[in-house]
Amino acid sequence: MPKVLSVLTFLFIFFGVGACASEAPAERERLAGGFIAIVASSAEESSKWYQRTFELELQRELSGDAYKIHLLRGDAGIVEIIEFIPSAPENTERTIGLFKAGFILDDFDVRVAQWREDGVEFFGNGEVFLDEALQLHSVIILDPDGNRIQVFGGE
Repeated sequence: MPKVLSVLTFLFIFFGVGACASEAPAERERLAGGFIAIVASSAEESSKWYQRTFELELQRELSGDAYKIHLLRGDAGIVEIIEFIPSAPENTERTIGLFKAGFILDDFDVRVAQWREDGVEFFGNGEVFLDEALQLHSVIILDPDGNRIQVFGGE
């Protein structure tokens, strides 16, 4: 139960800060909100809970031999729910909880160019890609501990 309260407190703070940040000047439309990816025991059950609780809409469902993913989006932000299939041998060490975090930026292209100049480490091939379901460009960078930080922008 304390773990659930900790996660809910984090989500309240995380999405609350995103909501405050979305009150930008009216002269330009701005992307705002938060992003989290959560490893869940059931993608279906968690997806329904996040949809109800944060008024998010299901944008995409993906599945493979070792995973199921539900991608949700709403005014509060983006939530990616990942269920690893326990029978997959490469997933024996996976745990339930936060998987990665991210940011939604209105100056996405400028920031990505600056990060490249500054030598920020990118995940995978480091290429910016278009998430067709969200209609946002995205890239994943690594923090000093190797944690994945996914960044969205360029709507």
